[in-house]
Amino acid sequence: MIDRPRVGTPRWTEADDQRRRSAALFGMTSREIAREIGRSISAVQARAKKLGVSLKQVIVRRRL
Repeated sequence: MIDRPRVGTPRWTEADDQRRRSAALFGMTSREIAREIGRSISAVQARAKKLGVSLKQVIVRRRL
């Protein structure tokens, strides 16, 4: 059997998942996370869904 290089995007690593989780906790958007880790927005959203991580931003309003 001949080893062939993978075609397409690289596999998600644990480090990628950890960076995405941290970024989501800090309120970054899917677009910002995608730019930071070098993936498409749809790839970031699909991975978040697969892992059960919410990327919805929480808006905290302060009372004055």
